[in-house]
Amino acid sequence: MKKKKWTALLLAAALSLTVLEGCGNQAQSESGTVVTICKQAGLTDMDPQITGMTNNMEMVAATVEGLYKMTADGTAEPAMAEKAEVSDDGLTWTFTIRSDAKWTNGDPVTAYDFEYGFKRFCDPDQAGGDSSSDLMVTLGVQNAAEIYAGELPYTELGVEATDEHTFVIHLTHEVPYFTEFLTYSRFTPMNQKFREEKGADFCMGSENCIANGPFYLDDWEVEGKTWSLKKNPDYYDADHIKVDEIRFQVIEDMQQAELAYESGDVDFTAISGEQVELWSDKEDFHQAIGGVISFIFPNMENEYLANENIRKALAYSIDKETLCDSVLKDGSIPAYYMAARGLSFNEDGEDFRDYAGTEYQKYDPEKALEYWNKGLDELGVDSIELTFTTSDADTESAVAVFFQDRWQTNLPGLTINIRSVPSKQRYEELFAGDYDLTCVGWESNYPDPLNHLELFKIGGSCNLNGYMGEEYTDIIDRATSGDLLKDPVKRWDELARAEKILLEDDCAIYPTYQNGISYLLKSNVKGLEHHLWGAEYTYSDLYMEE
Repeated sequence: MKKKKWTALLLAAALSLTVLEGCGNQAQSESGTVVTICKQAGLTDMDPQITGMTNNMEMVAATVEGLYKMTADGTAEPAMAEKAEVSDDGLTWTFTIRSDAKWTNGDPVTAYDFEYGFKRFCDPDQAGGDSSSDLMVTLGVQNAAEIYAGELPYTELGVEATDEHTFVIHLTHEVPYFTEFLTYSRFTPMNQKFREEKGADFCMGSENCIANGPFYLDDWEVEGKTWSLKKNPDYYDADHIKVDEIRFQVIEDMQQAELAYESGDVDFTAISGEQVELWSDKEDFHQAIGGVISFIFPNMENEYLANENIRKALAYSIDKETLCDSVLKDGSIPAYYMAARGLSFNEDGEDFRDYAGTEYQKYDPEKALEYWNKGLDELGVDSIELTFTTSDADTESAVAVFFQDRWQTNLPGLTINIRSVPSKQRYEELFAGDYDLTCVGWESNYPDPLNHLELFKIGGSCNLNGYMGEEYTDIIDRATSGDLLKDPVKRWDELARAEKILLEDDCAIYPTYQNGISYLLKSNVKGLEHHLWGAEYTYSDLYMEE
């Protein structure tokens, strides 16, 4: 079953009470310039080609650098690629790998590392490798679709190192977001010698990790509560890195995290709910829109949710504005769409959301009741009982209670049972199809409407609820690798039509909100960059004012 970049309902969800382990911030310590950052969850693994959790991928992006990297303003610039040349037909990209790039084991970074990393990414024998090769399809790499379908071995992926410094990618079609997508932490090189020496321990603990980026990982044990990013002295642009160490402290309870911030133990922490109201007028408070779309899966294998009118009744019973304003209170905005706002812009600088000009599944209790009664009549029942499965995080539980209240209030005869389980169990059950209703999130990893819309096509990475939209799938395929790539205007028109099919015509999923990021940051800490797509935060521009 396919797994990709799943997130919790809130990136900063409070999970359980924990005690601060006192790693304390010392701006000018014996280690040099140090910044301390609070996270609400620890690292689980750091394998660049495999890991799918947000925190992990953020640390990968800070330590393992690909052909391109994300700039402060959210654009792509060459990194390990010193130079890039593209053929006249746009189908062959030739990259010259920097001669001054090194791994932390002393080896040079070579084109062979990129060939190994890209092909390993598609290796079905890797844990999760077979679930990631569809990203190579989206990237347009030759033979990726056949590898994903099991028709070719992963070694036939259309990439090659022609010598130590020349890496070539062969495409099946031009891709409008190609260089931006190459900043994604999955498209990275890998030192084969180091990987094979470490065996099953690879990337499990900092001593088993390797880096070629601005930082290297230190003092990390799997599921540990603390770790560090330390400046990599061998990084080709080390002079640009102005902090010597970034210390991370896991504090799962946000009230405890807030206290740690107030006491000066940490320089950064996320906040939510009532904390936002308390801090919103302070200099330390910051807020931004994130790239995560949270949505509800109705399992179409369920006898009731297979009914279109029942699905629509549930969709139009969700009061997204009240959810954002009164429950989340963290800057999240209602999502009457699936392709994120602020993610995709055309040549005129127009946001796809403004271009499409559409909103779906707006709260309408009267319309919901009409659909509900029609669905009950079609099913020949007067009541329905469903289970909403959520994680046991405090924020997710509060959101689930809100959904339960609106559904049961607006739809007489409906009973919603809330079932809270650990996040890992919830995702296992999701991939197994063992749920009625559940809420998950998808984070943006490249700046195109396709980023979120491709998920739900037949065979798509998030098609986990039995949706079989043939017309929808056809549009997505044409926008990915077909005729629509030659006409950007028509492509956006068709992607907007696909979104309508998904959300209005078929009502296959229920988008709820686009996440907001609310956080506290000490006023002397500068250059912490937040991004809507790719790594949520980048640290290369971080510095402390004296």
